[in-house]
Amino acid sequence: MSANDDFLNASESEIRSLCQRLLARANSVVLKDQPEQQRDLRFAAQLLLQQINREGFPPSGAGINP
Repeated sequence: MSANDDFLNASESEIRSLCQRLLARANSVVLKDQPEQQRDLRFAAQLLLQQINREGFPPSGAGINP
């Protein structure tokens, strides 16, 4: 099983947890000197959350091609 397969089987709650971790990392002191990376992490988390909130989360692997 590849990393892509793991993602395809992620539940909505797992994706939301991932978003929380991405936002926490973006806001951490470790990245204070890397504003571009902070911005990218925030953007990725917000994009995932927006997609989930707008369309709901499809069943595992439904319509997703690696």
